[in-house]
Parts: sequence; C-alpha cells; structure tokens
Amino acid sequence: MEHDIDFEIRTNITNVLIECRKEKNITQAELARVFDLKPTTVASWEQGKSLPSIAMLYRLAAYYKKTIGYMYGEKEDADKLWQTRDYFQADHIKQGLQK
Repeated sequence: MEHDIDFEIRTNITNVLIECRKEKNITQAELARVFDLKPTTVASWEQGKSLPSIAMLYRLAAYYKKTIGYMYGEKEDADKLWQTRDYFQADHIKQGLQK
C-alpha cells in the first residue's frame, strides 16, 4: 500500500511539473536556466526518474505561484490562495497582526 502512495505522489508531482511549465509556456532549458540547473535535471523530473528536493519544490511553487499542496497534486484554487497570501503580507495587515 505504501508503495502505491509513493507512486501516486511521484506521478502527481511529475504531472504538475509538466503542467506548470507548459502553462507558463517555457521550455525545459529555459526553466533550467531560471534555477541554474542542467536541462537534463528538469527532463529527469518530468520523466519521473527523479524528483526535485523539497526546497526546490517550494522554489518551483513560488515561481509558478502555486501552493506546495498543488505541487503535490492537490487541486485547490491556487490563485485564490496566493491572493490571500499577498493580502496578509500587505503592510497594513502585518501591522494589525503585530498588535
């Protein structure tokens, strides 16, 4: 059973990486340049041969403006969550939360 979950997560991440890159209309080589990686690294992720580290997955999520949950395959309204994050990082909200 655990193997099936690992396979499902790996498949979800692989599919989301492909989807996000294509949605942004960039090549694997262009994505590799953004993060100072070899294009073969990005290709390996998209083929499911390897996965990005958790730290890299967070960086990719930020780059694509997706939540980390979305990167793992959870299908929530990522745009709405990013708007919420941006709202809470606004200066007037930060000041109110610090009181």
